[in-house]
Amino acid sequence: MDWKSLISDLKAAGLSETHIAGAVSCGQASINEIGSGKTTNPRYNLGRALVELHRRVCTKPKRSKALASHISN
Repeated sequence: MDWKSLISDLKAAGLSETHIAGAVSCGQASINEIGSGKTTNPRYNLGRALVELHRRVCTKPKRSKALASHISN
């Protein structure tokens, strides 16, 4: 996992290190260390929480086929 890029994506989406830390229940310093590359292998629970936050914040929702056909009609 490229943790540095994951943190960078979250920041690009408008989240501060403090907001990210609050969302994943860790300190801002931990997020800073991951984002700077100083920490390359965060603990499992933190990594899992970061991946889930990234999925929620940075992934566009997929449209269902029914919605897509309704919009195109």
